[in-house]
Amino acid sequence: MKKSVLFFSILFVRCGLPESSLEPICSSFFSSENRSCLIVGTSDFSTTGGISVVDTHSGCVWQYVTTTWQDALVFAEGEEVYVVNREGGDNIQRLDPSLGFQTSWQRSVGNGSNPQGIAVFGETGFVPLYNENAIAVVDLHSENFVIARIDLPLENEVDGRAEPSFIWIVDETLYVLVDGLNSYPNCAGGHGRLYGFDVFSYEPKNVFDEESVLELAFCNPGSWDWLDEERIIVGSPGNFRVFEEESENDGGLEVLNLRSGRSEGVILSEVDFGERDLLDLAVGEQGRLWITLTRNFESSVHLVHLYGADADRIGEAVW
Repeated sequence: MKKSVLFFSILFVRCGLPESSLEPICSSFFSSENRSCLIVGTSDFSTTGGISVVDTHSGCVWQYVTTTWQDALVFAEGEEVYVVNREGGDNIQRLDPSLGFQTSWQRSVGNGSNPQGIAVFGETGFVPLYNENAIAVVDLHSENFVIARIDLPLENEVDGRAEPSFIWIVDETLYVLVDGLNSYPNCAGGHGRLYGFDVFSYEPKNVFDEESVLELAFCNPGSWDWLDEERIIVGSPGNFRVFEEESENDGGLEVLNLRSGRSEGVILSEVDFGERDLLDLAVGEQGRLWITLTRNFESSVHLVHLYGADADRIGEAVW
């Protein structure tokens, strides 16, 4: 039996759908000024992708308002919504809320560059290029799109490649999270790293205990989220067990304090996960952390309490 993979990228945003573009069943709700939507991007990694919009109040769905590349992620920056079309697409696509999230422009960041995300500061965007060990600096309001490039340091990389995957901006500092692989998808000897750059000069910024880079405990960071205003939690699967003949417990959860510029340490490892890989995480309210674990293509979602008597204990699967 042939198996296929469907990938979802979901955002919560304010809606901008014009009534004339909606089915009659949806129009009454969208006539109100204050409304919110889920933007759902789907990709199958083989043919195409698309964007659909869900009204969070009524559940009304506006299907496939625009198409994307077959490997795409959706990001929101303030009121702006962007699609990052990854390897093979190699471009950034802006969705216009005032036009029902249809595509307003689509611009290349270089053939074969494999963009992974976008962070926005004013009219400037920063795009991590996985295949080029660099960050593309782009002008979001110009067809002359790529205006500069930040090359990542490679002297600490086992395979001579940085593999930048995640990017965000805090207090005029650009943070870039890199995988630290030793030839994809192997982690042997590698460590993920978090780099800091100045958003104005694009130069390395010493925000990690007088250094511009912080080495992570694990290789291959695959997810992260904010714990509070100062700290993030990073989830790393290490080597994916599906690619290994002999599996290793080489991944886990680590807390990084961006204000102090230091790691607060590992809170859970793959030993605690029952020798499973960590696929994704999401921080909830009141110290709740949701994690997705997988082994042999079987995945489950678990609740972890970060504080209190049950702190750092992995609950039973909830899905």
